[in-house]
Amino acid sequence: MLRALLFGGTCDGDACDKTDDFERPARQVMRDVLRGGVTFPWTLWVSIAIGAALMSTRLLFGTEGAAADSDHIVGALIITMSIMAWAEVARALRYVNALFGAWLVVAPWILAGYSATAAAGLAGLATRGGARPAWRMGSRHYIRDNSIISIIQ
Repeated sequence: MLRALLFGGTCDGDACDKTDDFERPARQVMRDVLRGGVTFPWTLWVSIAIGAALMSTRLLFGTEGAAADSDHIVGALIITMSIMAWAEVARALRYVNALFGAWLVVAPWILAGYSATAAAGLAGLATRGGARPAWRMGSRHYIRDNSIISIIQ
């Protein structure tokens, strides 16, 4: 296992492709990266916008104390998970945003300091909705896990 970690997986005979892309222009490499496994679905962009708004609730809604701290942390985590979910191999991370959305729905009743309880609940529902896939699910890089999808929906 250590050998595979340090030197890569096993290749049988001449099946290994030992070419490198160091001579290709950076623009061509970036185009291949963006076309081959990274997509930007609108639902994840909405989640990023919600995360940015959550990080600004002190200014937007006058949220204070533990509620403001919770919104700031959850907003940053939503942005992080959404950006990581742009990659097809990490697409399942969008379901973590659904958990953050569930927290946002119940947080106003648990934490003190919310001045706009309805806004927090709506942000939670929108985040949960943004976790649903709105793109073609490929199978080249990952396997769709129907058990996770059925739990979230």
